[in-house]
Amino acid sequence: ESELHKVQADAIGAPLKLRRALTYSLEVITLQRPEPSPTTTFSRMLVITEMVIGPLQVALLALAIRRKFIR
Repeated sequence: ESELHKVQADAIGAPLKLRRALTYSLEVITLQRPEPSPTTTFSRMLVITEMVIGPLQVALLALAIRRKFIR
């Protein structure tokens, strides 16, 4: 019965613990399909935004490091 309660809490969009949230974000940035999938429209929009902005930030960081070593 307690496991059922936990599943229902996740179904309504309960926040993840900090460590799990960080691994979830890393999975999103590397374009994997992490579980649990977003439940609300707002959370889906945030995940899609992170899918676009995360790899872009990594690419810009790599470009900045490259330029630093070229000079």
